[in-house]
Amino acid sequence: MMQIIINSLVELDKFAANIAQKLEAGMVVCLRGDLGAGKTTLSRSLIRHITKNHNLEITSPTFNLVHLYNAPRFKIWHFDLYRLKTAEEVYELGIDDAFNELAIIEWPEIIENILPSNKIDILIEIGENENSRIITMNNYHD
Repeated sequence: MMQIIINSLVELDKFAANIAQKLEAGMVVCLRGDLGAGKTTLSRSLIRHITKNHNLEITSPTFNLVHLYNAPRFKIWHFDLYRLKTAEEVYELGIDDAFNELAIIEWPEIIENILPSNKIDILIEIGENENSRIITMNNYHD
């Protein structure tokens, strides 16, 4: 387990850049935390660093449930499972294909039992002020 404190969006972006360098096909990034904690903001930074396109428009997949992005070496599947009612619904979204590429999953709790072992768990919690975040990572090896 690794825990860091982030105090600004700039620091969050640097954190994302560091993580993005280590991500590869077949990995899953699980983002956990309360509404408004910063899961989508972190996802956006990760995707921009992985695709090497810092102007890429990245919106939350809250209503579509999944967005797909092309990176140089693999596809990135960005899921937001907040609105899912059952774990079975995730198969209709192509989760099996996503597990062969790179999956970034917000609200992964509903599919906990089908997540592969090759995952990084990131918990984002609001810190002492509105801009600070406490990030706890499990299964991450620097």
